[in-house]
Amino acid sequence: MKPIVEFCVNNVANGGQIVLDKLEADDLVEVVTYDCLNECVICAQDFFALAEGKLVRAKTTDDLIKGIYQSLEEEGWL
Repeated sequence: MKPIVEFCVNNVANGGQIVLDKLEADDLVEVVTYDCLNECVICAQDFFALAEGKLVRAKTTDDLIKGIYQSLEEEGWL
């Protein structure tokens, strides 16, 4: 079973598409998008995703990608 990484469609539209595209191309994770993840304050300030339910946020898309993989490794998914 692959780990699930969840995205808010609004955060993706505000510049996070590159993160979504990179993770979708990676066969190690399952990517899911939702209309809203109820993290509106974070969504307005940073890029973010939920990596197996754990909130990962970053100021840049590169840092978000690194943070997602790091979180999944720490939790034993990768």
